[in-house]
Amino acid sequence: LIFDEEKQVYKTELGEEVEMISEDNYIFTFREKMTDLLLKWVSDPRSVRPKAMQNKLLSDLKKERPSLSVSRPSKRISWGISVPGREDQTMYVWLDALTNYLTVIGLDRIDTGNKEAMNILKENIKQSVHFVGKDITKFHCIHWPSFLACAFHPDLSEKLHSDYPLPKLVYNHYHWLKDKRKMSKSLGNVVDPNDVIDTYGIDAVRYYFLGYG
Repeated sequence: LIFDEEKQVYKTELGEEVEMISEDNYIFTFREKMTDLLLKWVSDPRSVRPKAMQNKLLSDLKKERPSLSVSRPSKRISWGISVPGREDQTMYVWLDALTNYLTVIGLDRIDTGNKEAMNILKENIKQSVHFVGKDITKFHCIHWPSFLACAFHPDLSEKLHSDYPLPKLVYNHYHWLKDKRKMSKSLGNVVDPNDVIDTYGIDAVRYYFLGYG
């Protein structure tokens, strides 16, 4: 979020004002052990890249972690997955959507009571690599590892962070800007990548994105 000093309001990167509301939600609480685990994982240069994003995450983690709302009232968000036993609450999309990664690597095809099968699933998670935009960095580098750690080790027992099923690497890339604003389909300011490829060639475009984010 960006704070507009003149209007004294928060805005999104697209310039839209943020509306402050109050409502009943389920809350995910970050405990001290969780923060310690995340600090160890993010500190590993093999876990989060580039370095600038890693440093920002470490700075954020050293601050007090606020509780995270993981549901929304169904009367406001009716199209999502209901909270088990609570038809009046819908799962927050960033809890619901992230768990799709587990479906992709086979959670829906195994017996969760089978220890060997679950160990294979955990190893698959440890080999996963995510390429994400900087606007969803915290979801993939703070929220997602936290959900995984609590799902597989609810007690957050004293283990090496390598024992937890955390992603192998999360690579965070930056936004393309046009007229100093983030590109957005809703704004209609998107540059057609095919035009860029036609001008510079596919190898040059690949090199640019891999080298400069």
